[in-house]
This record gives sequence, C-alpha cells and structure tokens, in this order.
Amino acid sequence: MSKSIFDLTSALTKHGLGPISYRGGYMAFSPKTIPVLETNGISLDFSCEPGRYLKHNDKLVSDWRGAPENFYTLDYKDHRKKGRSRIYEIPVGTSKGKYLHFEKSSPSVMRKIAKELKEKSLKKDVVVSVVAHTYDFKNFWTIWKTKKILWDLKKFGRFINAKEALDIVRGK
Repeated sequence: MSKSIFDLTSALTKHGLGPISYRGGYMAFSPKTIPVLETNGISLDFSCEPGRYLKHNDKLVSDWRGAPENFYTLDYKDHRKKGRSRIYEIPVGTSKGKYLHFEKSSPSVMRKIAKELKEKSLKKDVVVSVVAHTYDFKNFWTIWKTKKILWDLKKFGRFINAKEALDIVRGK
C-alpha cells in the first residue's frame, strides 16, 4: 500500500492536484496505513462505517466495531479509537445501525438518519460521509432516485468537499 499510495499521490500532485483524502476498498483499514497516509500528505480517511465487521473466507476484511459515529483523529494502535495521529476519520453517517449508504438503505431510512444527525448537530459539529457508487447512476431511474435522496439529505445538512471537511474538523 505504501508504494501505491506514494505513486498515486505523487502523480496527482505532479499534475496540479493535491489529494488530501483516502478510502479503503470495502471500508477496509489498518493502523499500519496511518503513517503511510501522513507521509503522503493525506489528512482525511473515509473508510469508517461504524459497527461494520466483515470477514471473507475467515479473513478479516473490515472491522469498525466500537468506532465513533462522528469525526475523530485515528489512534496509531487501534483505528477504531480516538488518538493522536494527524489523520481525521470521517465515518459514514449512521443512526441506530442504519447508514447513509445508497446500497444499504432505502430513501426513507436515509432521510430518517439525516434528520437524526441534524438533531445531534444542534449540540456540536457533525461531519459524516455518504456512500454512493458510480453504478448508482446507471440509468434514468437510478439517477432520479439518487438525486431525490440527495435533495432530501440537503434539507437536513449541507454537502461539503474534502477541503471544507478538513477545515471544519481542524476547527478553522
């Protein structure tokens, strides 16, 4: 992963793009990734789906059991805990075991999650991510459904880019 991340960030930087975020496939993450991200100027990770535990053929793929449901800095020994690294984790929005994840939640469930997150945000900043894939945009009806969900979500919060998220979590 170290060489891959270095090669990709170097190539993007060479072409005027400054990558600042990462997400592991299948929401996978290891604490060994933290120094690699730090070394390559990556400040945000979007791999956390709080509570997720995925094994394939008895091999651990992803473990986010016990992870916070709002942004936090990763711990060098256990990525599911708040720590002192320079990497901020931005988890998928969740409430009561449901996620802001197009594959996993219906429009009505996503609307309910967004409303509950909005209520939490009245007490403190809440920064979470939404998971959608390119295949969510494969035809007229899935594009329409995706747009409708995004319009509904926007009623309860706002969409920000990675730079804006970084500014918020850093307290700027």
